[in-house]
Amino acid sequence: YSFFKRLGYDRRVTLAQSIWKPAIVHYEGAAVVEARLENLDAEEAKEKAAAEAPPASTVRVIACTSGQPNCYCKTGRTRAIARFDPATGQELQVYCSASDAARKHGLAPCAVTHVTNGLSPSAQGHHFRYVAEVPWLNSGARAVLHVRDGEAVAEYKSAMAAAQSIFGKASRLNGAVGEVCNGYSDHVEGQEFRWADPRIHPCDYCGTDARADRLLLCDGIGGRCTATAHAECLGIVVPPGDWFCDRCDERRLAGWPMAAAVARSQPRGYFKVRNGVTPQPVVLARARDAAAAAA
Repeated sequence: YSFFKRLGYDRRVTLAQSIWKPAIVHYEGAAVVEARLENLDAEEAKEKAAAEAPPASTVRVIACTSGQPNCYCKTGRTRAIARFDPATGQELQVYCSASDAARKHGLAPCAVTHVTNGLSPSAQGHHFRYVAEVPWLNSGARAVLHVRDGEAVAEYKSAMAAAQSIFGKASRLNGAVGEVCNGYSDHVEGQEFRWADPRIHPCDYCGTDARADRLLLCDGIGGRCTATAHAECLGIVVPPGDWFCDRCDERRLAGWPMAAAVARSQPRGYFKVRNGVTPQPVVLARARDAAAAAA
């Protein structure tokens, strides 16, 4: 799915209802949808011409900044990173990749990408952002809702756009906005935010998102918990109303408010061993602990 998403496809039906609904044929409970598109050649030629047209604005090209012959930026799979002053928004230094930025500041590469992707406000006091946003990348911009009293009052194309619109053009609180959307904090200066698009996560047990109608999404952390599992993998019947994963249910029984954020240092979103199967997040956590102990 990630591959097709990068190509611009998604799971939503984009054709008008008047086109696809008359062409539905029911067959043994399944629905077969056939769409006959007219003037297909003309549409393809139009799309080809648009793809071959020169870009409206010049692309900023960042040369290799590491000086290493085998730098990861030479693979073409990296994005240039800028370190900036959060007070003024001024760009201080540019790096060809997150790995180069991390190396020069003594950081782990994931610490840099956590900042650029909105998972952390800074990395040991350093603030980073992508030189250019690419919206079709998973790590690129995601639409953000500004929420007040549980209702969306505005939508922005990215955490950066939300921060600049609400806190000022020079604001660089996009990382803090992402922290709220991901459930690591409750608000940014009294303002609440949520991701606009519905989350898509595979089952924590079997690792697939097949049988999506049987996937249970945890309602903990105000709907921001990422725990997901098939009812069959959990060995339960789909419950009515809100449902919580094992960790969020432990918090609920302890009297924690289910809408409250959970700090990054606290465990979240995992299930217990069921039916002899250990959930993948637990397996990975145990493997990391074992590797750290061996080192």
